[in-house]
Amino acid sequence: MGYKLKTLLWLAVVAAANLGSAHVVHAQSATTISADVLTRYTVVEGDNLSRIAEHNAVYGDGHLWPLIFKANTDKLSDPEKLKPGMVLVIPRNLSQVEIDAASSYAKKRPGVPTNRVKELDLEYLQGD
Repeated sequence: MGYKLKTLLWLAVVAAANLGSAHVVHAQSATTISADVLTRYTVVEGDNLSRIAEHNAVYGDGHLWPLIFKANTDKLSDPEKLKPGMVLVIPRNLSQVEIDAASSYAKKRPGVPTNRVKELDLEYLQGD
Protein backbone atom coordinates (compact mmCIF):
# COMPACT_ATOMS: atom_id res chain seq x y z
CA MET A 1 0.00 0.00 0.00
CA GLY A 2 1.47 3.36 -1.02
CA TYR A 3 2.30 6.18 1.38
CA LYS A 4 -0.43 8.49 0.06
CA LEU A 5 -3.09 5.79 0.36
CA LYS A 6 -1.97 4.97 3.93
CA THR A 7 -2.09 8.67 4.81
CA LEU A 8 -5.57 9.09 3.33
CA LEU A 9 -6.81 6.00 5.18
CA TRP A 10 -5.29 7.28 8.42
CA LEU A 11 -6.96 10.67 7.95
CA ALA A 12 -10.29 8.97 7.26
CA VAL A 13 -9.96 6.96 10.48
CA VAL A 14 -9.05 10.08 12.46
CA ALA A 15 -11.96 12.00 10.96
CA ALA A 16 -14.40 9.17 11.66
CA ALA A 17 -13.16 8.79 15.22
CA ASN A 18 -13.51 12.50 15.87
CA LEU A 19 -16.94 13.10 14.34
CA GLY A 20 -18.56 13.08 17.76
CA SER A 21 -16.17 15.68 19.14
CA ALA A 22 -16.16 18.01 16.11
CA HIS A 23 -12.46 17.50 15.32
CA VAL A 24 -13.04 16.75 11.67
CA VAL A 25 -10.39 17.06 8.99
CA HIS A 26 -11.98 17.98 5.65
CA ALA A 27 -10.14 17.02 2.51
CA GLN A 28 -9.53 19.99 0.25
CA SER A 29 -11.45 19.37 -2.94
CA ALA A 30 -12.96 21.12 -5.92
CA THR A 31 -15.98 22.04 -3.81
CA THR A 32 -15.71 25.20 -1.76
CA ILE A 33 -15.85 24.89 2.00
CA SER A 34 -17.98 27.61 3.56
CA ALA A 35 -15.95 30.58 4.82
CA ASP A 36 -17.17 30.04 8.38
CA VAL A 37 -15.98 26.40 8.50
CA LEU A 38 -12.64 25.80 10.19
CA THR A 39 -11.26 22.28 10.27
CA ARG A 40 -9.29 20.81 13.12
CA TYR A 41 -6.18 18.63 13.39
CA THR A 42 -5.13 16.70 16.50
CA VAL A 43 -1.35 16.70 16.94
CA VAL A 44 0.36 13.32 17.26
CA GLU A 45 3.87 12.46 18.46
CA GLY A 46 6.48 13.59 15.93
CA ASP A 47 4.28 16.21 14.25
CA ASN A 48 5.45 19.68 13.38
CA LEU A 49 3.52 22.41 11.61
CA SER A 50 5.28 21.80 8.31
CA ARG A 51 4.39 18.09 8.33
CA ILE A 52 0.79 18.91 9.20
CA ALA A 53 0.57 21.49 6.38
CA GLU A 54 2.05 18.90 3.95
CA HIS A 55 -0.92 16.55 4.40
CA ASN A 56 -3.06 16.64 1.27
CA ALA A 57 -6.15 16.92 3.48
CA VAL A 58 -4.68 20.06 5.05
CA TYR A 59 -2.85 22.15 2.39
CA GLY A 60 -0.57 19.73 0.56
CA ASP A 61 2.31 22.21 1.01
CA GLY A 62 4.66 22.28 4.00
CA HIS A 63 5.49 25.94 3.37
CA LEU A 64 1.98 26.92 4.44
CA TRP A 65 2.58 26.03 8.10
CA PRO A 66 2.52 29.74 9.14
CA LEU A 67 -1.22 29.79 8.34
CA ILE A 68 -1.77 27.15 11.03
CA PHE A 69 0.54 28.97 13.43
CA LYS A 70 -1.31 32.26 12.95
CA ALA A 71 -4.71 30.62 13.47
CA ASN A 72 -3.59 29.01 16.73
CA THR A 73 -1.78 31.74 18.65
CA ASP A 74 -4.16 31.11 21.55
CA LYS A 75 -2.42 27.71 21.95
CA LEU A 76 1.00 28.31 20.40
CA SER A 77 3.52 30.98 21.29
CA ASP A 78 6.25 29.11 19.41
CA PRO A 79 5.58 27.19 16.17
CA GLU A 80 8.15 24.59 17.16
CA LYS A 81 6.51 23.59 20.44
CA LEU A 82 3.63 21.30 19.57
CA LYS A 83 2.33 18.80 22.10
CA PRO A 84 0.54 15.56 21.22
CA GLY A 85 -3.18 15.93 21.80
CA MET A 86 -3.30 19.64 20.93
CA VAL A 87 -6.22 20.37 18.63
CA LEU A 88 -5.23 22.92 16.01
CA VAL A 89 -7.57 24.97 13.83
CA ILE A 90 -6.89 24.64 10.10
CA PRO A 91 -8.15 27.81 8.41
CA ARG A 92 -9.81 27.55 5.01
CA ASN A 93 -10.88 29.93 2.23
CA LEU A 94 -7.67 31.92 2.46
CA SER A 95 -6.82 34.74 0.13
CA GLN A 96 -3.90 34.43 -2.26
CA VAL A 97 -2.23 37.26 -0.33
CA GLU A 98 -2.40 35.22 2.91
CA ILE A 99 -1.10 32.10 1.16
CA ASP A 100 1.77 33.99 -0.49
CA ALA A 101 2.74 35.71 2.78
CA ALA A 102 2.77 32.40 4.66
CA SER A 103 4.85 30.64 2.00
CA SER A 104 7.30 33.53 1.77
CA TYR A 105 7.72 33.63 5.55
CA ALA A 106 8.21 29.85 5.82
CA LYS A 107 10.95 29.98 3.18
CA LYS A 108 12.67 32.95 4.84
CA ARG A 109 12.51 31.78 8.48
CA PRO A 110 15.21 29.02 8.40
CA GLY A 111 17.87 31.60 7.46
CA VAL A 112 16.99 33.95 10.31
CA PRO A 113 19.49 34.18 13.20
CA THR A 114 18.15 32.44 16.31
CA ASN A 115 18.07 35.66 18.32
CA ARG A 116 15.72 37.27 15.75
CA VAL A 117 13.23 34.41 15.17
CA LYS A 118 10.77 35.45 17.91
CA GLU A 119 10.78 39.04 16.65
CA LEU A 120 10.12 37.95 13.06
CA ASP A 121 7.40 35.53 14.19
CA LEU A 122 5.64 38.45 15.88
CA GLU A 123 6.00 40.60 12.76
CA TYR A 124 4.45 37.85 10.65
CA LEU A 125 1.60 37.32 13.12
CA GLN A 126 0.80 41.02 13.27
CA GLY A 127 0.97 41.59 9.51
CA ASP A 128 -2.33 41.49 7.62
